[in-house]
Amino acid sequence: MLQSEPEMAVNIAVASSVLLKEESSSSERLGPAFPFVKALKAVNAKLKENYPESEELFKVMLLDEKPSDSLKNAIRTHDLEELITVLNVREDLVGELKRINTALYLSDSEALAKKVLNQGIAAAFMPTPKEIKEVSEDQLRVAFDGDSVLFSNESERVFQDSGLTGYLQHERNNVEKLLDPGPLCSFLEVLEKLKKKLHDKGLLKNCPIRTYLVTARRAGCDGYRALNSLHSWDLEVDEAFFLGLSPKGPILDNIRPHLFFDDQPRHIQAALEMLQSEPEMAVNIAVASSVLLTEESSSSERLGPAFPFVKALKAVNAKLKENYPESEELFKVMLLDEKPSDSLKNAIRTHGEFHSCVHQ
Repeated sequence: MLQSEPEMAVNIAVASSVLLKEESSSSERLGPAFPFVKALKAVNAKLKENYPESEELFKVMLLDEKPSDSLKNAIRTHDLEELITVLNVREDLVGELKRINTALYLSDSEALAKKVLNQGIAAAFMPTPKEIKEVSEDQLRVAFDGDSVLFSNESERVFQDSGLTGYLQHERNNVEKLLDPGPLCSFLEVLEKLKKKLHDKGLLKNCPIRTYLVTARRAGCDGYRALNSLHSWDLEVDEAFFLGLSPKGPILDNIRPHLFFDDQPRHIQAALEMLQSEPEMAVNIAVASSVLLTEESSSSERLGPAFPFVKALKAVNAKLKENYPESEELFKVMLLDEKPSDSLKNAIRTHGEFHSCVHQ
């Protein structure tokens, strides 16, 4: 599928409301697409370093009906002027996206994203979560679902009509038949083309683009069919996860992608819940008193096998406090004893290192 074509900019069209959210007439806050755009800038830096004469770089076309001064100031403030071009698009959105040869369109309007997608342009609805965990600023990470995203909805329709058993039989019967490309396959093609250029310059393990397949297909006939289809199109992903009925959230939490494309709202919601920052709280370690301090007599204790572990926890806490002085995310040892003796309490006091992490 990858062919030699004239080099030209890779245009990513982004609704201004998913990049920078206007809070007042004079201020903006970062939207969900901001980390993605920052990662595009990092990729461009590597492309320019290795291909200084090439024009094949990411360009962000920021779509806004009436760009505000605060929006323009925010672009300057975040040093994104070279990457972003602001377009005033009031009518014929699809026509404008086709005119600029859009590789991907991102919007916080589900209706608009569907409209654009139905016109053959790779597009996605990008909701705004309350808070998102940090993602890489130096490596663009993009994760794709399989069916109805990278691949056509052929197998998805079989699953809906015939259930899991019918779907698996369909995949066995068609294991050597290639799947048709899906609506986001063209964007993977763009990423893989740029990634190959960087690989050719020796950027393999430290490549600034990384792609993932995160699919409910299994590592059987259906998984083989997916990989075989990608291979036939001269496309590949860095990592493929065939999860079956397992949730996608934990994998996505580990990947921390800038973009995750999935056609199922429940998968998107589960991913958002997994990726949202969790409140900080103590990490409680429950320890039976007999493995920390072993009583030798009514007035003395000797060190138990858990003693070195608890000392190490204290060392970790010290570093956490040094780097995150306001954080409550520290180890706390809950020492369990049916009837704490005076000698146990004295031993805790004697070993002052326990004071900050041992609680009875």
